[in-house]
Amino acid sequence: MPAELVPPATIQSLADTVLGSPALLRVLRELQQAGFIQNSEEDDPETTQILTRLSELGLVDPGHHKPGCESEPFIWVRNGNGGRVLKHIDVALADKLQFNRHVQTALEALPERDRQTIRATVESIAYKQPSAWPPELVSRVSPSEPMYFVRVHPDYRAVITVSDTGRIELVDMMREDTLRQFLERSRDGRRVG
Repeated sequence: MPAELVPPATIQSLADTVLGSPALLRVLRELQQAGFIQNSEEDDPETTQILTRLSELGLVDPGHHKPGCESEPFIWVRNGNGGRVLKHIDVALADKLQFNRHVQTALEALPERDRQTIRATVESIAYKQPSAWPPELVSRVSPSEPMYFVRVHPDYRAVITVSDTGRIELVDMMREDTLRQFLERSRDGRRVG
């Protein structure tokens, strides 16, 4: 059954909820782009849980074989509420977040799922004040510079900078193992480049 249209006053709180979890944001963006996600045996349980949560929030519509049926949906369909929340997020981040050209090029070379995961993680961080950034994802590079390492994906770290105005720029991205090798070599005094 389609979700009811949520009042405009609740869009902000729904956006806060979605941005509180990069996984929610990633799946909502994937669904809005594709139009629907069909349930299948190959689906990972995490995605199904996320879709269920988005449905509870009224941001996606579950499709059942029969109206009123309590079985697991066979399809998840985008709806206007989800689109309105994503538009709110995009407007809120338009002047606050920038991906430089180098990073945009690197992102284009990645599989779509990895690209969406990285984007959602950076957006969820950019939406918050630096003091509220989760320490398990974000670590400051130097106390004297507003530069941070961000775990944006299990395999990737990003480097972001924060300007005096609060604008965040994703300036670099690297594989986790490359960063680890770089740190080991620099600690050992070996040549890094």
